[in-house]
Amino acid sequence: MPTRLTKVRVLFVRTFCLALLLVAATTVAADSRDARLVAGLQQRRLFELAEAYCQQRLAATIADEAAFTELTVELQRTYALHAMNEPPATRAQWFQRSHALAAEYARAKHVRGMLVQLQDALTWLAEGELAAAEYRAGALPAAELDRALQPLRTAASALENLDKQLTREIPLLRRRTLAPGELSADELFSLQQHVLYQWARVCRLRGQLYPPQSPDRVSLAQQTQEILKTPLTQLVPEDPLADQVRLELAISERLLGNVAQATELLALLDRDPKPAALRLTARAEQIRAALEARNNTAALQLLNQGRTLGGQDSPELDLAWLETYIAVWQQYQQQQNATESQGWQDKAAAMAKFLQQTHGTYWGRRGDQLLVHALGGSNTGAGAAVLARTADNFYVKGELDQAAATYEKAAEQAFAAGDSNTAFDLAYKGALVQQNRKLFADATRRLRAASLREVAHPQAGAAHLQAAWNAAQDVRLDPTTAANYVDLLQEHLKAWPADPSTAQAAIWLGQWQAAKQQWREALAAYALVPRDSAKLVEAVPAASNAAKLWLAQTVAAGKSPSTELPAALAFFQQVLVGENDRLPERWTQAHRDAALAVAELRLAYEPNSAAEVESLLNAALQSTSDPPAAWQQAAGLQRILALAVLPGREREAQAAIEQAAGASPEQLLVSVERLSKIAETSPASLRTVVARLQLQTIALLDQRRNQLQPAERVTLDRVKAEALLLAGQRNEAFTLYARLAKENQDSAAIQEGWADVLLAATDKPTLQQALDRWRLIAARTKPRTPRWYKAKYSVALAQFKLGAKPAAAQLLRYTLEAPPGLAGSGWEVQFQELLRRCE
Repeated sequence: MPTRLTKVRVLFVRTFCLALLLVAATTVAADSRDARLVAGLQQRRLFELAEAYCQQRLAATIADEAAFTELTVELQRTYALHAMNEPPATRAQWFQRSHALAAEYARAKHVRGMLVQLQDALTWLAEGELAAAEYRAGALPAAELDRALQPLRTAASALENLDKQLTREIPLLRRRTLAPGELSADELFSLQQHVLYQWARVCRLRGQLYPPQSPDRVSLAQQTQEILKTPLTQLVPEDPLADQVRLELAISERLLGNVAQATELLALLDRDPKPAALRLTARAEQIRAALEARNNTAALQLLNQGRTLGGQDSPELDLAWLETYIAVWQQYQQQQNATESQGWQDKAAAMAKFLQQTHGTYWGRRGDQLLVHALGGSNTGAGAAVLARTADNFYVKGELDQAAATYEKAAEQAFAAGDSNTAFDLAYKGALVQQNRKLFADATRRLRAASLREVAHPQAGAAHLQAAWNAAQDVRLDPTTAANYVDLLQEHLKAWPADPSTAQAAIWLGQWQAAKQQWREALAAYALVPRDSAKLVEAVPAASNAAKLWLAQTVAAGKSPSTELPAALAFFQQVLVGENDRLPERWTQAHRDAALAVAELRLAYEPNSAAEVESLLNAALQSTSDPPAAWQQAAGLQRILALAVLPGREREAQAAIEQAAGASPEQLLVSVERLSKIAETSPASLRTVVARLQLQTIALLDQRRNQLQPAERVTLDRVKAEALLLAGQRNEAFTLYARLAKENQDSAAIQEGWADVLLAATDKPTLQQALDRWRLIAARTKPRTPRWYKAKYSVALAQFKLGAKPAAAQLLRYTLEAPPGLAGSGWEVQFQELLRRCE
């Protein structure tokens, strides 16, 4: 019957020595029924069942310190093994559960706490060993070295502290009575040897992350050997840990460049009566020593010894076989022996698949990573198909980081092989993986790189446009990347000016500029849409809006729009007349919208254009079959504006107004306001005509008054009052203005209009009202603004009409002479003329 110390050693070996050596299967006898059952579930990768069993048994054994601690360790180990078999995106939660369990156990201050502390350190070691393997296989970029080093540093610190703690505790335990369930001094001594062994492993793993012969690698390999001296001298030869220590020493010799010495030490471990698991691992390290010495022949001879012993296999040895296949394949590739190179490449691909099928997800992932790293470094393009299949496999397994990285390498291989079609397909796949994960910046990078790799390829433009789309999504997550999005769109328009994708890029750029209220730039972007593009029907209305806002912005800045008008019209005129310089025979919606844009811009900013505009709109209306009702109404309203200023066309205008009855209230209100502005600048002979047209249009709106907002109703009444005045219907205008002024005390436009009506009177009471109102308007208006100048002038005019010429002259003279005077205001001549009349 085994002693208590022997049992503990067996438990240490199974739990701490082999458990997290990259999930190597073990046949070491377990110490209890619980441990045997959990180990079986772990080996079959039934982690959820193992976790559930441990949790159930923990609740039942809380009073048994030894059993409770053993089950805690098994649950920690199960979480760690679960993590190592998970894809990178989901493994962190399982490692964290293992650490959280250790922290929870520590808070209860159990007497066997050092066992759980060690297992927690080994969980950090497993996490670091996994990241280190991925880093060496190229699955982590060089810039992420710290991602592999950090958990190893944490493990090293934890193990070093545990060693110090054991060094303090062991002598004390030899001099006092043990508490129930507490480990003895001999058991802690055995535990300390395991701690030292694992600490040495951490140092060796850290060293492997640095280049051969580098100071960091040499220093860490020497530290490994220094730590191993203690267990090597203190363990009895038959202790299973002793051979593990010798194996670790041999690996450290290889890291120091002492390949011959390492091979000799490993050969001693690969012989009877050593355990099969140890022998197979030692054989794997012999193969690696041969490969490091660039002796592929020796490595192949070791493969001839087989991959099993007594029916037992080793994932570590099978991985070394894959490493050998890759090395031989690369050797023939360098020798430009295509036949042998392809044959060994196929063997490597098959071995990677075998690892997955035989040893599970973790080892399959490591094999795939090695294969991808090797194929990705090839410049012949021969590995594209294998890489593509491997990427698909990663994707199906949910290992999306690996899938994306492998698709990119496969695309590079396809480009190198001259298979651009496949390369673009693979680039799209990799970008789609990242896009679906909302990693838009990386998706952008991939698609842009592929499109610029072969600009002339038929898929290049579409790929670049998709890159721009991803960049736009990235801006939503991080607004600081906006410049990159705009640069991409501008790059697209330069590189693919005639590609079908260019229309969408131009529209996106126009929309971006419009959102920034950069109207001129927005119009310029929309104008880049090819004239034969289906997107033209979307671009023209957007460009029309940008053009109108650009010119309105110009006017608001006090500049003349006439110099900018030709540039604003150019795009729409090009759409209309094309290269033949004549109107289209068959009108499309883009043609209609372009004609409407020309009409709106010219009527608003180009005097004397009404005849040409009316002719254009009439042609558009007559030549277009079944135009959309909205466009037809908008065009009809613009035609009314043109007809209003054309002598002898009043009846046509009236007929057009009747046809516009179906226009929206908003459109009719805009037309009424435009007619009001036209009336202000029209010759006196036409003002009455324009006013009558206004009143006819207002009559249509009055029928739908309830569809207007309150503010719109006020605007309608104000414009109606103005039109009544121009039409000579003074009494009606007076009554309407009086009501509006009373109801809208804060409306400057209404108060000004009412004051104008009062000032036009001839009787003293009304003129006195006008004087009072204009004084109030002047007091409420910012000085030196157009309304202020008008208010001052109107006060003086009211005084003049009331016979108070001296007072009027004094006000006019003061306003003219007080700095800065009226130069450049547009009012100087009117003030001087009224002053002359007053004197």
